[in-house]
Formats: sequence, structure tokens, C-alpha cells
Amino acid sequence: MSELPRLLLVMQTADGGAGRCGRKLRERGYQTDYCYPQSGQPLPVGMDGYAGAVVFGGPMSANDAEDHIRRETEWIAVPLKEDRPFLGVCLGAQML
Repeated sequence: MSELPRLLLVMQTADGGAGRCGRKLRERGYQTDYCYPQSGQPLPVGMDGYAGAVVFGGPMSANDAEDHIRRETEWIAVPLKEDRPFLGVCLGAQML
């Protein structure tokens, strides 16, 4: 039996969830892993094991001077360089 495709969901707040988007992804057979950079959780160095990534929105701006915003913006190059699908929602689209 083959493993289900896994997506990395990057959240902006520790209490944030993927809501309807996350539910629809799971209904379509994706496994979802959550990453919370604002809480200090590191983003993966590479996309090994991930079919793609979704960076969600939050109350901040892509122009904010917060360290995690800079790290996430720089990290977006990882899935793009590895030719993995990337979806930016709200803030995630600003970062792209």
C-alpha cells in the first residue's frame, strides 16, 4: 500500500488551524503536518517527504520586521527550488 501524499501547512499563530482548507485536503487523501515558525519551530531544510506546502495568513504583514516573517519569506524558496506545489493564502501570498 502506498503512503498518502503529505503536505506541510505553515501556520502564523500557535492557536491557528487550517480550517476548511485543511479539512478539504484531508478529505482528498492528504496527510497534513503543521509548522508554527512564530512559536520557534524550525521550517524544514528541504521538502523530503512532502508533496507540497501551504503557507497560511495571519494578522501580520509580509513587511513586518519580525524574525519569523523573514525566515518564512526566505524559506519559500525551498519548495519552489524543489519544484513542489506551493500555495500562499493571504500573508503566504504576500510572502511569495
